[in-house]
Amino acid sequence: MTSIGEILRRERMKRNLELVQIAQELKISSRFLEAIEAEQFDKLPGGVFTRSFIVQYARLLGLDEERIAGELLRTLDRRRRSRSSSRRPDPRIPRSACRASRSGRGLAKAASAGRRRSPPRRWWWP
Repeated sequence: MTSIGEILRRERMKRNLELVQIAQELKISSRFLEAIEAEQFDKLPGGVFTRSFIVQYARLLGLDEERIAGELLRTLDRRRRSRSSSRRPDPRIPRSACRASRSGRGLAKAASAGRRRSPPRRWWWP
C-alpha cells in the first residue's frame, strides 16, 4: 500500500512542480509540505490543520481529496493505536498517583494544604 506522502510526492513530481511553488500557491510553509511528504505528521500544527493541509495539497494536484482524507484518518488511527498499546503504565505505581501527577492536581493540593480559604469577593456595593 502506498503512503499518503508518497502519493502526493509522486503526483507533484509528475507535474514538475517544486515544493516552493506549491507553498506559495497554498500559503502553507514548505517545511510543512516536506513533513507531509515524509509522513511526519507530528511536525504539523495538529488538529484540523493536518487534515486541511493534506486536503488542500491533494486538491491542488487534482487528486481525490476525500480518498486522501480517509486514508489520513486510517493512518493516524493506526499510529495512535500502536502508540497506546506500546505505552503501558508501570504496575508498581497506583493509578491515582499517575492521574494526579499528570493533571498537576497533586501539586496544587500539596501547595494549598493547610491554607484557609478566603471568602469570595463581592463585585457590588453592599
